[in-house]
Amino acid sequence: MEREEEAHRSEETGEIDDQGTGSDQEADDKGDDESDEIKIFDDGEGDAIAKNKAYFPEWNFDHVRPWVPLRRDDSYDNDQILQMAGHDIVMLEKANGFRTHGSVELGALEAAKRIKNVNSKVTVLFYLNAMIHYPHYEAGSTFKQDEWAMRDPKTNEFYIWNNRFVSYDHRNLEFREWWIARALDMLQHDEIDGIFIDAIIKTAAISNSINAPDHEVAYIETANDLRARLPEGKLLIGNALRANAPKGAGGEGNIKHLKYLDGSYLENWDRSDAGIVKTIQLMRSALTAGRLIMLTSSPFSGYPIAKSYTRKQNEILATLKTMAAEEKYPYIEQFIDFPLGVFLLAVEEFAYFSYHDSVDASPRTGKAAFDCNRYVQITRQLGQPLGPYVKEGEFIFTREFVNLKVWVDVQNKVGKLTEKEVRDEL
Repeated sequence: MEREEEAHRSEETGEIDDQGTGSDQEADDKGDDESDEIKIFDDGEGDAIAKNKAYFPEWNFDHVRPWVPLRRDDSYDNDQILQMAGHDIVMLEKANGFRTHGSVELGALEAAKRIKNVNSKVTVLFYLNAMIHYPHYEAGSTFKQDEWAMRDPKTNEFYIWNNRFVSYDHRNLEFREWWIARALDMLQHDEIDGIFIDAIIKTAAISNSINAPDHEVAYIETANDLRARLPEGKLLIGNALRANAPKGAGGEGNIKHLKYLDGSYLENWDRSDAGIVKTIQLMRSALTAGRLIMLTSSPFSGYPIAKSYTRKQNEILATLKTMAAEEKYPYIEQFIDFPLGVFLLAVEEFAYFSYHDSVDASPRTGKAAFDCNRYVQITRQLGQPLGPYVKEGEFIFTREFVNLKVWVDVQNKVGKLTEKEVRDEL
């Protein structure tokens, strides 16, 4: 959860920063070459977690299927709960409810119960970071930092993310059991439908940063153990697919992680033109293999950054800072067609789309405009695709649905979504 955090972060507010550091940030900026086929499984390898998709969130081609990632450190108001309950998937991000309920676990569970009371069909995911030890979790009281936190072998000092948070070390077997137990404890609750593992790319980045090549493999062993112990009917989703991820145990675009995951969230997909094209291929590959995908986007999508905002991003950000959440919707709607167009090029069964300016729903800090159902582009009729996307140039793509025509210029970050005329049946 990096990109959406960049829009509204401030050290003065004490908000949690989940920026990538070091190797993984650099990897996002380099770009990658296009490839025709991206495989999850090696030749002759079976799918160990192929299962009944009845556990997956509701899905059809009637309209774009929405999902939302969100946090609020105290308690959601009733209107926010109603809005969240209108999405197919709600991922309860880090820092939920701890100020009101005493811990993130209790805060997230209370939010999940309220959402399910409105709409029992919503799939609710609990956030668990693969690498960063965030505060405010009850489980943190039993975390043995001196024994379990990653240390830089050159200095024996703790490896610190974002100058604030210690790092996990999946090579420690006792730590692994603690980390897995956190997930299994939350999955005992009927209101929690699955676990969302964030920062998977960092398991490899730290391997490169401190010359610990065995760490990425150790994390995969942890994840496979969690998968094996996952209760029936529960989902395991991760922040895995990344077009420009460094190749390693995770495979091209990190797609090998889908061997143990039911699906992947995708962020930072717009860091380069080639990366956007690769993201489309990754989404299609995952969906073809029976995995779900959750693409996140914002009014900043299409304005790639390295260490600072482009002028366009700064203009958008300055405008948003003057607005209350309700005022933001008509303003940010003008930017939705490009990221939604990219998503529609790949969309198949179990593909979900999110569009928001922030993941922080607190009126004190984030004032997020997160309700996807406020956009006609998402709620209007879509209909079955009439075929896969067509590549009409190096970076020009089109696709047609029963009720919609999609045209995307990746290089110029333009999307055009044209409704078809509805003809009355004779």
